Amino acid sequence: MDALLAPGWSQWGWLALWSTAGLLIGGAVGFSRGRLKFGLLLGFVLGPLVFFVMRAVESHLIECPECSRMIQRTARRCRHCGANLDQARRLTTRQKSKHHAMR
Repeated sequence: MDALLAPGWSQWGWLALWSTAGLLIGGAVGFSRGRLKFGLLLGFVLGPLVFFVMRAVESHLIECPECSRMIQRTARRCRHCGANLDQARRLTTRQKSKHHAMR
């Protein structure tokens, strides 16, 4: 979810924002239909639900090392720029092992 988070915002800040937005939108819809309390309750429940769904979807995505776009974690090639991700993963693994050897 790091790609979706603004700098300086924590997960709790985003959860509070989604809850508040859900509450306000649900309240507005409920008020327009004459069911304010139901709209507020539904909005308060669905706001955090959307946040957790976004977290689950984001955990399946990674950033392409070449073009920095979001792609599936299991992809072998970037669908945007065509970068070979298997090769990039091998290079990253080698760099990490060299870094640990230097310590």
